Amino acid sequence: MAGATVTATVGATTGDAANRSAEQQRLRRFVDAMARQEPNISWAAGLRDGGRTTLLVTDLAGGWIPPHVRLPAHVTLLEPAPRRHDANVEDLLG
Repeated sequence: MAGATVTATVGATTGDAANRSAEQQRLRRFVDAMARQEPNISWAAGLRDGGRTTLLVTDLAGGWIPPHVRLPAHVTLLEPAPRRHDANVEDLLG
């Protein structure tokens, strides 16, 4: 029975690694698509809320995204709110 537990654990770990890799690739494609539209801005994407929310930020004015940048249809923007002016990308992604 112990062998079955080890096999299940290894399988779950392998699955988790594959899921993380796929998510990293998805985020990379997202950032690349934004950078093609506005290459002079630094873009970053990450996950919040246990991986349920994708967050996209820039290095401009506390994460501001220029209005002419086209976002995928399923993406919504946060409401404008005061944010720290000294926040860097890591701070914004949390």
